[in-house]
Amino acid sequence: NSQSQTLFNMKYMVAIDNSPCSRAAFDTVVRMVNPAEDEVFLLGVAEEGATFAAGAYADYHFIMEVNKKIIDHTRAFLKQHGRELTEKGIKHVCLLGKGVPRETICAEAGERKVDLLVLGCRKHNAVQRTIVGSNSVYALHHAPCSVFVVKTECPEEESNDSEESKATEEL
Repeated sequence: NSQSQTLFNMKYMVAIDNSPCSRAAFDTVVRMVNPAEDEVFLLGVAEEGATFAAGAYADYHFIMEVNKKIIDHTRAFLKQHGRELTEKGIKHVCLLGKGVPRETICAEAGERKVDLLVLGCRKHNAVQRTIVGSNSVYALHHAPCSVFVVKTECPEEESNDSEESKATEEL
């Protein structure tokens, strides 16, 4: 019965931005996926951020060059991750999104009818969360599918694991 064979096929989407945290999400998907049956969508979002900050006196040629470099960089790390999946025999599609990452991630997850969206998680302080928000928190509330957040200690994050700061003590 072909219907029962497709019952267990999973569609994963992993959003990557070339950070150590998104690398951890990618590695998690590689461990979770069944290469014989599952499919992975790799999504990199090229956020064209220079335009809104430029104002009336902007050099739009310069802004277009910056945005092109962002797109080229995103395309390059998508291809690299795609090659890794090819080497492991994992079916995949690389997607280059443009726009606001959190909105693009959720929209693409819905468009591709993804079963599980996998994201890395950065630790932001209160000011960073207020200004840039959190893609993972946004996805938890807005994605049309289940969301798996991979928490990891990223090198740029400060660790707060001193003995004094622990709420519990091992006995």
